[in-house]
Amino acid sequence: MYSLIYIFKELNNYKLDELKKKAKCMRLKKYSNMRKKVLLDTIKKELACKKIQKVFRIKKGINQDKCPISLKPINYPCWVFKINKNKFVYYNLKPLVEYLLSSGNFRDPMTRVPFSNENLLSIDKTVKSLKMKYKSVLKFKNNPDFYRRKKIREETINTYSDQIREIISLIRDKIEDMPRVSQLDMELNLSCIYYPNLKTLFRNLSNRSRRKCKESFEDSVGLINTTKENNYFSKIFIKQVVTFLNREKRKYFV
Repeated sequence: MYSLIYIFKELNNYKLDELKKKAKCMRLKKYSNMRKKVLLDTIKKELACKKIQKVFRIKKGINQDKCPISLKPINYPCWVFKINKNKFVYYNLKPLVEYLLSSGNFRDPMTRVPFSNENLLSIDKTVKSLKMKYKSVLKFKNNPDFYRRKKIREETINTYSDQIREIISLIRDKIEDMPRVSQLDMELNLSCIYYPNLKTLFRNLSNRSRRKCKESFEDSVGLINTTKENNYFSKIFIKQVVTFLNREKRKYFV
């Protein structure tokens, strides 16, 4: 405590401008219009709170400086999971809520201990009190069908993406094998098999995830552009496929 008392004595000698610089370094809010006495008291209270928190954490054996999810320093707003009388885990609130809502895994990421309904209700109350725009983690836990549907949707999106990449890879192999694949066969395969299937897959993928559809277009063009140009016709077909992909992309993304 000696160091804190010494700091307080030093602060008493600060001028208003110096106190404002100190407040800025401490990331205090609404300090610019404060009078010197009020600002000085605010800084002292903030330092005292941090000291108390540090002593409390040392006393409880809490040796944690970073959030286990975001791997960033523990900052306000945060949430504490009490495992037992002597063990606590600290989380930054925003990464914790986003993790729970996106994964549907309502267990403590560090200890794998399931969060109780009381724990989740405590998170919801903290989020609500801070006016953060997140849905209730407790309601999501009690709605397992949401995550089942979400998993099915993600699997469907990945299936469409994989099928598109498989077809583009087949086209790429056919173009590289042009001496043994005739120009007529290549034209027929593209117009009658590959292009119709790609159109259907891109349409279905766009209906489920526009972001994934855009990524798939970009990956497809990149993959075709890596095709080896073994002869004159290879170059023509590479250009033709890229033109087809860009034309289809413009239908969904202007």
